[in-house]
Amino acid sequence: MEALALLVDTLSVGVGPAKVQLTGNEHTGQTCGIVQDAHNAPVRFIVYIDGAGPYVEGGHGGQYLSRDAFDFAWQNDCINEGYTG
Repeated sequence: MEALALLVDTLSVGVGPAKVQLTGNEHTGQTCGIVQDAHNAPVRFIVYIDGAGPYVEGGHGGQYLSRDAFDFAWQNDCINEGYTG
């Protein structure tokens, strides 16, 4: 819950429409989503149920993740686990 509160503070969620979805399987779980930042630009994020993150596209958020690592996590942990946005 603390990670989601940090995400809200970081992105000023509520500026535009959000596409947030819980994804996972019997071994993993995460909240994946796309929100709009204060400049109306779409920004992807991932928060894992084990408390890791939030990881926010572009290096924002509670923990830093390189662009390549974020794209890999987004593909494997969000898209491949059922995120439809």
